[in-house]
Amino acid sequence: MEGPLKHLSTLAKQKNTAAMMFLAQILERQGKTEKALHYFEEVAHQESSTYTEGDDVEGAVAKAWLALGRLRINAPDIAPAEAALKKAALVHDDPVAYFYLARLRHPKSSDYLLYNLKAASSGVTEAAHNLGILYLQQSKPNQQTHSFLQTKFTDGRDATEEPLQSQQSHPASSFDVEGGSPKNLERLSPGEKRALALEWFSVAAWAGFAPSMVNLALLLRADGSYEQGFAWLKQVEEHPDFGAEAQRLREQWWEKDVDLTRDVP
Repeated sequence: MEGPLKHLSTLAKQKNTAAMMFLAQILERQGKTEKALHYFEEVAHQESSTYTEGDDVEGAVAKAWLALGRLRINAPDIAPAEAALKKAALVHDDPVAYFYLARLRHPKSSDYLLYNLKAASSGVTEAAHNLGILYLQQSKPNQQTHSFLQTKFTDGRDATEEPLQSQQSHPASSFDVEGGSPKNLERLSPGEKRALALEWFSVAAWAGFAPSMVNLALLLRADGSYEQGFAWLKQVEEHPDFGAEAQRLREQWWEKDVDLTRDVP
């Protein structure tokens, strides 16, 4: 009697789509990237006619293209990763793929804004946080961004560093998000940009994203809402990555002559 993994491998070799996806995910977690890529490729290129009734055709293919993009994003040649992510995003409308595509764009580019808007509007909390960072930077363009409060690119760079490749023009404008065009962004006053930053940080904070909770707390404090900001800060105190920073801020929170917003981008 064959074991479950051997049985799964047998089904995958028979081009069973669900088995190929499951096996690819297991192989990825085991660090067997090349073998995982093989099965993700098989799923990504499946024709809809090969699926059996009940299979999630769009979902499986989109996830496969997304996985191919994720696993190749740090390769010396970024083109295959971008091509896979564009398949997942622009063809299959996968919101996480839009988020990863944004990571390949410079933060000052129109595509960076539009891709993050698409991802955030579909519930990707990291994209909502990135929009908060973007709008806040735009409201205070001459100030440096504190790296603690940013999300990172896949290779560990901060969002203010250069993109993985030179900026190119892509059809991000094929979708429309109200207020999200670069022209609209340029027309906003610093106060309006700051208000949008607060809104996006709030979206990510309510979803439980710790960096946004800290940003939101600091900005509320800067507006004089000490207690409201403190309530957000308390929620981060037990977080494994941001708890120590929350504790540090808490020690000076009620000292009104201390400007804690020096850590806000």
